[in-house]
Amino acid sequence: MYQLRTIFLQNPTIGQTVEIRELNMKAFMQAQREAAGAGDEDTIQTSLRYLSRMLWVDGRQFTMEEIEEFPAGIVMELIGQMNELFGGAGEGEA
Repeated sequence: MYQLRTIFLQNPTIGQTVEIRELNMKAFMQAQREAAGAGDEDTIQTSLRYLSRMLWVDGRQFTMEEIEEFPAGIVMELIGQMNELFGGAGEGEA
């Protein structure tokens, strides 16, 4: 069994324990199909869709719609951290 990586962030603005958990390939492909089916218009929407599957705050997972209510600066920071798990894809890309 493979060990999935987790990035732990310090961000008391959104919660005490903020985690971005790596997806296995099956979950990644599900998110990709969901993005294609939803007709995401840009890479930020696609990134938010992936982030909604990877972000855990104080043990709670957030929907894409909930994440859209976070301050933009925090969301962009989270996307940047998420991209590290994807091997350094450019900002706003998953």
